Amino acid sequence: MIELDVIDSETAARDEESGARDGSSEPTFWRHWSESDADEDGDDLTEFVPGDSEPPSGASRRQFLQLMGAAMAMAGLAGCRRPEEKILPYAREPETVTPGIEDHYATSMPFRGVLRPVVAQSNEGRPTKIKGNSDHPSGQSGTSPYEQASVLNLYDPDRSRSVRQEGRTASWSDFVSFCRQLGNEADQRQVAVLAEKTSSPTVQAMRQRMADRFPNLQWVPYAPTGTDPRRLGMQQAFGRPLRPRFELGEAEVIVSLDANFLDGRTHDFGYHTQGFAEGRRLDDAEDTMSRLYTVESRYSTTGGSSDHRLAMRAGRIPALAAALAAELGVGEAPDVSWSERERLHVREMARDLQAAGEHGVVMAGEAQPPEVHALAMAVNQRLGGLGTTVTLFDPGDDEIQPQDEALADLTASMRAGEVDTLFMLGVNPVYDAPSELGFEEALSNVRDTVHLGRLRNETAQAARWHLPRTHYLEQWGDGRAYDGTKSIVQPLIRPLYDDAHSLIEVLNLAATGVDASGHDLVREQWRAQLPAPFQERWRKALHDGYLEGSGYETASVGTATVPSIDAPASDPDEIEVVFRTDSKLLAGRFSNNPWMQELPDPISKIVWDNVAVMSRATADELGVEVQRREGSFYADRVELTLDGQSVELPVWVQPGYPDGSIGVSMGYGRTIASTRESESTPFWDTSDQTNIYNGSPIAGGVDSSGEPVDVVGGNVAPMRPNGGRVATGANVTQVGSGYLLATTQEEGSMQGRPIVRWATLDEFKENPEFVNESQPPVPDLGHESGGHGDGGHGDEGGHSGGGGHGGGDGHSGDGAAGNVSGQGLEAGPGADAHGADEMPEQAAHGGDGAGQHGGAGADEPGPVEKQQEYPMAWEENHPKDQAAFKNNPYYQNQWGMTVDLNTCTGCNACVVACTSENNVQVVGKEEVSKGRHMYWIRNDRYYVSEEEGDDNPEMLTQPVMCQHCENAPCESVCPVAATVHSPDGTNQMVYNRCIGTRYCQNNCPYKVRRFNFYDWTKTLPTEVQMAQNPDVTVRNRGVMEKCTWCVQRIRKHQQQADNEDRDLRPNEVETACQEACPTDAITFGDLNNPESDVVEEKKNPRRYELLSYLNTKPRLSYLGRVRNTNSRLEEALSDTEAEEEAPVEA
Repeated sequence: MIELDVIDSETAARDEESGARDGSSEPTFWRHWSESDADEDGDDLTEFVPGDSEPPSGASRRQFLQLMGAAMAMAGLAGCRRPEEKILPYAREPETVTPGIEDHYATSMPFRGVLRPVVAQSNEGRPTKIKGNSDHPSGQSGTSPYEQASVLNLYDPDRSRSVRQEGRTASWSDFVSFCRQLGNEADQRQVAVLAEKTSSPTVQAMRQRMADRFPNLQWVPYAPTGTDPRRLGMQQAFGRPLRPRFELGEAEVIVSLDANFLDGRTHDFGYHTQGFAEGRRLDDAEDTMSRLYTVESRYSTTGGSSDHRLAMRAGRIPALAAALAAELGVGEAPDVSWSERERLHVREMARDLQAAGEHGVVMAGEAQPPEVHALAMAVNQRLGGLGTTVTLFDPGDDEIQPQDEALADLTASMRAGEVDTLFMLGVNPVYDAPSELGFEEALSNVRDTVHLGRLRNETAQAARWHLPRTHYLEQWGDGRAYDGTKSIVQPLIRPLYDDAHSLIEVLNLAATGVDASGHDLVREQWRAQLPAPFQERWRKALHDGYLEGSGYETASVGTATVPSIDAPASDPDEIEVVFRTDSKLLAGRFSNNPWMQELPDPISKIVWDNVAVMSRATADELGVEVQRREGSFYADRVELTLDGQSVELPVWVQPGYPDGSIGVSMGYGRTIASTRESESTPFWDTSDQTNIYNGSPIAGGVDSSGEPVDVVGGNVAPMRPNGGRVATGANVTQVGSGYLLATTQEEGSMQGRPIVRWATLDEFKENPEFVNESQPPVPDLGHESGGHGDGGHGDEGGHSGGGGHGGGDGHSGDGAAGNVSGQGLEAGPGADAHGADEMPEQAAHGGDGAGQHGGAGADEPGPVEKQQEYPMAWEENHPKDQAAFKNNPYYQNQWGMTVDLNTCTGCNACVVACTSENNVQVVGKEEVSKGRHMYWIRNDRYYVSEEEGDDNPEMLTQPVMCQHCENAPCESVCPVAATVHSPDGTNQMVYNRCIGTRYCQNNCPYKVRRFNFYDWTKTLPTEVQMAQNPDVTVRNRGVMEKCTWCVQRIRKHQQQADNEDRDLRPNEVETACQEACPTDAITFGDLNNPESDVVEEKKNPRRYELLSYLNTKPRLSYLGRVRNTNSRLEEALSDTEAEEEAPVEA
């Protein structure tokens, strides 16, 4: 079998000493500061966390035998289960439904006031999967994680199921009677509506009906984050709230001022990411790419993708924006003292923007005030970018009032008794309104309060009436995409609960007293917009999901008004607190979604918690820390106090975070009411302990007495100041220590192995195949060659003579190679054995090692000679060479994949898509902390700096899934052939053969195989089971699982091609991760088809295989990361750092 060496701390230390003797100063790749703080015995530098080898729940062998005896004794007893509700998917079953054949429907997901066009997949009437609608004018081929996870919100077992009045179950007819009585008293009523922001034309029509019915109507659009600074900024600049769209594919220089535009939370996420990726693709050394500067108050996915990044307190960024604008001749710079690093960044950003002209663009983020957004637009106009890198849409809105002012006015009216009826529609102000307003107290003064929501959340429990809301996949509606294209929301399933109604239906009922269906209301509005023949145009709009040619007009503007920005008013010694929506839960919309709770944060990789993020210097100043013990993180807890409001949170010390700033995430600390009852099991059944749905909502609930139970995280939203997202003057006090934080990044460490490759654009042009020369030497096996392991690649990360860097985990790749030298590994031909003769030969498979640095005193190694292929377990009879395989019809297709690290942003869309497609289970915080999460894809995050533990590192991400090795180490060790090689070249699992030895997991160098310690599906509520993909086996306890490259999709398309008597078309098969990727970083296809995109991608000179020097021959290739750095800035920063580090003479 193939045995893989585990690099211990002594070996790592020798490698570091070797690098030091070499005198090299190449960057190291590391994961967390705690790596450098590990114990001397190296306990923290293991490939598996300690809990990964423990029996379930820590049970001993004796206890296990006792439980088995009890199970045998009780085997004849019938189990009791709670009654299951029968859910009817259709009022009338469509003729198109065929068992086993999925249907697809174009619809749209409402998201932060706009619609995101999607295509929903339905299996026997159950929506099970979402993908992007690439045919939509504003659409994209991929999605963000939120579209993928929205399916599980539909099947949330804690969804509200019935109308409630005064906390007791009521009926929909009771509420209809209330609305009709309200209408009869319309002239005497003081009615107000607090509604979620929406672009729906039908909702606007219903609003007008409300205004016609209630003369004194107050209508306040509400968002949990407060006023949209972008809209106010555009209003400051151009006199009306225009909508900017950034054409990043046309940009040569991009400056991001705290704008995390590559994150799924942004309104125009799909367009941004696709445009950015377009400007970053490199097929050969002749190509060019855009340059991204990021100035930000946190570490973001955009910052990780940038070429130059500057960490800065949020309160100082407006002044830097003004200084940058002044360098370009726009406005005046405030009187601020800048560090040399900050001054150099401003100078070089201005130079590059000036040189780029109309192909330069400046973007501002949501944490920045409106003045920064207005100033960014003024700079873009000065550069000539309006119409090139910036398109301005005119939504036709009048001047807007800031939400913070409107909400304060409404709350004051409520407190004064001037509102007797309040509709709270799709909002949760009791949970997330700023506490300084006193909204909950004012709510008690309102006579009739109505809440519409999907959950019985905090506001629902405080309201007199609560109405269950339909999910977008079970309702009729409409709206506008970001570019203004009118789009339709059409249901795929009948509402799961009869009392559930849509926003449109509730508004119409309140305004007219008529209980009309959403379908009729939407159709009525569209009848006035569609030309004759209406029925034909209506059906086309339903089929396409949108109305062609209905986007916003492009705005014509005058000279932008330049706002005045003063120096920061806050004391630099005061700690600022920045409030943000969570990268997974938003402001609470996905709080009760287990896929999102267990989705690792893109940067910290924390799950099931929100934390107080700060820099190491800030943590030292506060006297708090995060420790790593036995593979887990234990954090101090602090109490944050602002204006009398407090919250307790664990600390997270984040590399690259600005000093004096603390970041907190909204969406946690929920108290949701549910009608579900907890389940108890006999003493031998531990499933109640691992059932994340047991007892209360997963985000946190309330018991029968109204007390919070099982609350995840802390609620920071009430501490947000009304009128902004940044507060100063926070008091921070340590209140505890030893709080367990679960992460998914630090487990599965592959110490000493070269994982990632990157280079600058100049280095890539000089040496396009830099990734090859970053490989360790081919092991010396005592064959004909003279040996290649004697000191070659002595530097950190395996730096090549032509530039470029490779490494992982802060240790050199060479130590790994040196340690495997005696393990019987040889280099062989690569994974390009099928249909890609023209692909560049990789040094990983015996390429040229000349020109690489040697160790101290070592001679330069000569050319690497071709060695014989490693003698596999099958010797000469590898499965792919067996006659039975060659005669198999699937043999004609040989599958491969590439992942472009230059366009991958680490957004996690692929992770959630894989979970949804393949029925991957959620295990909960405790199990994740033991390294037992079940994700088939992980997004590894690496910090990069000259020295490990640097306070301001760069970052890159790398998705890692099963590499589908031709010479798979897992296959040769399985005693029951449960993991096998398929005729078309993939590594597959046969679940009913697996006996759970976990030999394959131990022998996989990529750490991508997952073991089911429990029967996770046994305790799934009926509703959640409806979200499962019927094409994928649901795994049981005791078996291994892993990425299959969506074999069910491969087989479906192969069978379809056979039925149609044709070959598979190029690129016909898409994996779930590829389909969801918003940047098209993942390419999958048939290596035997020369027209397949994957064949072309594998010709890219940046191609390398992960750990290919182990001779596993992965079918998955990566394209190395290239950064377009500013050499002037790099040199100036290097000189500055050298001066700061120079010893001072006495």
